[in-house]
Amino acid sequence: MRVIIALAAVRDGKLSSWAASRIVVPLARANTEHADRLLTALIEAPLSSRALRSWFEHYQKASCGRRERMVSHPRLFLDALQANREQRADERLRAGPEGEYAADLRCIEAILARLRQRVAALRPLPLPLIAAIPRLRAAIDALINAIQRDGADDPDRDP
Repeated sequence: MRVIIALAAVRDGKLSSWAASRIVVPLARANTEHADRLLTALIEAPLSSRALRSWFEHYQKASCGRRERMVSHPRLFLDALQANREQRADERLRAGPEGEYAADLRCIEAILARLRQRVAALRPLPLPLIAAIPRLRAAIDALINAIQRDGADDPDRDP
């Protein structure tokens, strides 16, 4: 029955053949109920192949509870995702380049903390990791020097 519904949706232009073969069929193999609910939602409110691919990428990483909501309302999920993107873009614009730079520095700090926590599990350290240390140190030193140099040369900086 599911195949007939999917074929009818492809025939009627509600679902692309790409979406049927790359999204609906794999989903049906993994979870037939979710595939049925997704097909029903797509027939009522079709999505572009690009939007459906984005939806499926998020679906594969989502928890069970989130998946339940995603299959029932794929358009709502994608609208919420777009609203979140726009909100983050607004926040980046509001913070300006300084805010974005500070956020990037916080990301680097978080990555370094995560690496520090995992180093003990890698003992003895593999040679490629040991070889990467001078490059990492040079990159961090270059960043610190650039911040210190440009910070000291800015007479108009806001205290």
